[in-house]
Amino acid sequence: SVELLVACANELQKSSLSSFVPLNKWESFSSTGGFKLKNDKKIENFAYVDFKSISDDSFSVYWSMIEYTLKFARGNEPTDREKEVFRSDGKAVWTTSTHHSSMPPSEGLPLDEDDIRSNTNFFYLRIETENFLFYVMVNQLFTVVSETEPGNHLHSMFIKKNLIMKSNYCVAEDKVPGNFCYPDSKAPSWKVPIQVLCLR
Repeated sequence: SVELLVACANELQKSSLSSFVPLNKWESFSSTGGFKLKNDKKIENFAYVDFKSISDDSFSVYWSMIEYTLKFARGNEPTDREKEVFRSDGKAVWTTSTHHSSMPPSEGLPLDEDDIRSNTNFFYLRIETENFLFYVMVNQLFTVVSETEPGNHLHSMFIKKNLIMKSNYCVAEDKVPGNFCYPDSKAPSWKVPIQVLCLR
């Protein structure tokens, strides 16, 4: 998965830097463990990578990361249906915490394995269709910190958008706002393709 993410980052640098969305346009989204665009903005409000308009070679770079997550979660089942959907309807944007006005967005891209392990403290790539959401994220939360450097944490997620709803989770109103609870009688039974890798 490290090599696949590095390939995605290099593809973004080569042909899609304009799909960068500044971090201040995003907010944490607890129900997926990732981020969503602020103020109910949609991916179409930004200069996204349009998968139906890019070359087969470029698409295969992004698809390899998505497919890896699917196969990691559900085994070696066919992914032709999902591939067709993402090829015709996929859109991608990305962000990083290291970019600011005096630096080009590419400074925050993890362009090699060292960047992922040590040099990048946050990177988020979001790819979606009308019905599916995929993201991959690198950060330093919940990771081992060595004596000489931090260790990063990489995880990716693929989910049907119609599963991101209140009926599949509950908000504990009497606790800190945003906390989630799962009563035994209402625990979600669906499986979410997700993979986590700690990097040291």
